[in-house]
Amino acid sequence: MTHSVLLLSRYERKGPSSRVRHYNFLPALERAGFHVTTAPFLDNEYLDRFFGGERQSPQLLLRAYGRRLRQILTARRYDLIWIEKEALPWLPAAIERAFFGQRPLVIDFDDPWHLRYAGHWNAVTRAVLGRKLESVAAQATVVTAGSPALGSWARASQASRVVEIPPTVDMASYPVLPLPEGPFTIGWIGTPTNVNYVASIAEPLRYLHAAHGARLRLIGGSPDFSLPGVAIDHIPWHEDTEAQELGRCHVGIMPLLDGPWEQGKCGYKLIQYMAAARPAVASPVGASTSVIVPGKTGFLASNTEEWIAALSGLAADRERVRTLGLAARQHAEAAYSLQRAGFKLVEIFQDALSSAESKHNVDAATVKGFGQEWTVFRQAASDMSDDERASLFNGYFGIFPWHSLPVNSVGMDVGCGSGRWAVLAAPRVGHLHLIDPSQEAISVAKANLTGIPNVSFHVASVADLPAQDQSLDFAYAVGVLHHVPNTQGALECIARKLKPGAPFLIYLYYAFDNRPAWYRWLWRLSNALRLVLSRSPVPLRYAASQVIAAAVYWPAARTASLLDAVGMLPRSTPLSFYKDRSFYVMRTDAYDRFCTPLEKRFSKEQVRGMLEAAGFENVVFSNRVPFWCAVGFRGPR
Repeated sequence: MTHSVLLLSRYERKGPSSRVRHYNFLPALERAGFHVTTAPFLDNEYLDRFFGGERQSPQLLLRAYGRRLRQILTARRYDLIWIEKEALPWLPAAIERAFFGQRPLVIDFDDPWHLRYAGHWNAVTRAVLGRKLESVAAQATVVTAGSPALGSWARASQASRVVEIPPTVDMASYPVLPLPEGPFTIGWIGTPTNVNYVASIAEPLRYLHAAHGARLRLIGGSPDFSLPGVAIDHIPWHEDTEAQELGRCHVGIMPLLDGPWEQGKCGYKLIQYMAAARPAVASPVGASTSVIVPGKTGFLASNTEEWIAALSGLAADRERVRTLGLAARQHAEAAYSLQRAGFKLVEIFQDALSSAESKHNVDAATVKGFGQEWTVFRQAASDMSDDERASLFNGYFGIFPWHSLPVNSVGMDVGCGSGRWAVLAAPRVGHLHLIDPSQEAISVAKANLTGIPNVSFHVASVADLPAQDQSLDFAYAVGVLHHVPNTQGALECIARKLKPGAPFLIYLYYAFDNRPAWYRWLWRLSNALRLVLSRSPVPLRYAASQVIAAAVYWPAARTASLLDAVGMLPRSTPLSFYKDRSFYVMRTDAYDRFCTPLEKRFSKEQVRGMLEAAGFENVVFSNRVPFWCAVGFRGPR
């Protein structure tokens, strides 16, 4: 099943955080059935000016906000929204959340971005936005955090679910190159905005250059950066050459200050060094302490002496560099592989969607299955006779109190499917709203009710019924609520929309509580087949159901018809309901019965109990098949 995802990233692929935390995962998500639409906030022109130290153009920022506004106006079209940090920077959380409705949100943090608001110099900004990202995290379906510190912050912000996903690399893009000949080379990779961290270890770097002839290789730093007494090679960053450039180093470094911002850093460059089979030396700050295994994949250095000792030891022993580098590579493969993290992200998306489906009381596979069913079995006027349609309708609606409805009554067909019942219900009422979570079903229903003026159509779930509370004169749900995760919850949602005294008709699959034991055992066998077929490919599912209709339903129905004609039809004869039905109805119901993933059954007393618990009174049941059809009247509460 394909799901649509809107990715609201901060940058295009050129932006390091967007590339590593989002764009690198797109192939894995696509393979898993997630179609991702990318919608960056800031473009590459902004990023180039930012890294180049140029003053930002107000026009670029205005263009960015205009672009983002257009993007989030489409958000509710998607099944899931994937956000890098926040959707609308410098605006309150409530504004951006208003655009998303009830869509599941997966929000990623790879830096302590909340400190930008909480520690802002302007008191008004701190007052209005100081806890914005805490609110964003609390509203997310899932927060993915790039470091343990960020994970702890998200949990403290009351995020409902937090999953730590450290930065990852595509191991296939990082070849294990032999150590370079020539002078000992210390590598650093980053952006012009964070190269100044290197200056914090200027003294150790000068010592290495003087004692070992070491050179510093800066990949992606500012070309203007320099340190007296240190030989520096400036290498422009390119995505397709970064791995090879790291392979031209002997060791990678990540010096940091020990501050709140640095405590939240995720250690991505350390993981890159390890993927390139190079040991790393880093300040013991933030994620560095969990990424590096001291003495096995690299070293932690907290002061000048420790930096000199770690780097000098490696400069003097190339074999140790090689051994540590290979161990680092193995550690990166085991803990920081893009491929492994991709599986985890797919599971996160699937769980987020399942959580949302539960919240909206729909089962996605079942909704999709019914959309396919009604596309094939459209229940059009040409598919069955008027007499058969009326007979089927009366079998369900025979106990419905049409005579008690007010003039110009307004009601709702909950789970309308193809509109087969609405065709006969609409002429009896003032206005009928047809509701179904399947767009395909609604399209078929529209075609079947062409020319009927007093109807309207809504793609919605039973948990999101488009009506005001206590506004409807009646409602019905025929063959629907045994296919939702929470039947009781669905009944309560419908009850809220009905006026006091309004009738509600329901048909739920019965639990064979009025049948002998052998009948129930026969159903269990058929249900085992349903569980297999409902998870099969659509062509196989369809073909099997049609074989069942021809080889089981039709012979059983014809036999029942003959027995009925001579007065010898036992009450519990299986499939005797179809003795007067066309083969088209049998084909439809065989597909319905054996190809639906979610199906529940209820006893008569269970149906009565659920209706009364939902606030319905004076519940009456039909005493003929199909079971159980019941009508309840909305109580005064």
